[in-house]
Amino acid sequence: YTSRFRLQFLDETDRATGVEAARMLARDPETLVAIGHSGDSAGAASIIYNQSRVVFLAPASSNATLTSHGFNYVFHMAPDIKEYARSMADAISVLLPPRHIRVAILYPSTMEDGESLAEHLTQHANAMLEGYGDRVTFDVVFAHPFDPGSDDHTEATGTFIRHPELYDVA
Repeated sequence: YTSRFRLQFLDETDRATGVEAARMLARDPETLVAIGHSGDSAGAASIIYNQSRVVFLAPASSNATLTSHGFNYVFHMAPDIKEYARSMADAISVLLPPRHIRVAILYPSTMEDGESLAEHLTQHANAMLEGYGDRVTFDVVFAHPFDPGSDDHTEATGTFIRHPELYDVA
């Protein structure tokens, strides 16, 4: 038994190029599997791949809706944003003593649902910590995106650096 395959790398810089790459791959009858896409293009690409019966593996997408459509060819590989939040809250509660915990979050601007990470983190942490009564509360006091493609994170990290008294953990 022998087989051959062709591996093709495409640069996805934004939603438009990601969608165009998905269309190009889906039109090619030799395309069986697509791996990749992140950010805004993953959802649109999933529709294109599923309609074309191309298996789509999304290792970098944290968007839970990616697999909520009942598609047969789309597979979500990363935890959704609620799982990230749950894991962060669990780790913070173990590392810090019982008290009011103030959290600061920096997240990549390319992260899907990055803004809701703070909300989910707060909800899960406070639900998890209810057993402590008034001894422990959890609050995200600062959440800010940063550009992972940039070497200058001054805007995103400025508050962290200038005001460490505002948070207990970042």
